[in-house]
Amino acid sequence: MGWLEKQCHFASWSWNILGIAFALSAHLGHQVDHGEEVSPWLVCLALILWEIAVPMALLIEAVVKHAL
Repeated sequence: MGWLEKQCHFASWSWNILGIAFALSAHLGHQVDHGEEVSPWLVCLALILWEIAVPMALLIEAVVKHAL
């Protein structure tokens, strides 16, 4: 199974979005620590990705814990 085929699963999408949200939040924190100006678009994108990823991760956790 190739890399692209593995990305078709819901769990893979969930973890990828969560990883991007964490990376973007870390980048924004780094910018704030160094006194750089933070783009409001990046803050909004980080929040949107976080709000999408967390329910997806909780859904996967519930299915794995109770259904499997």
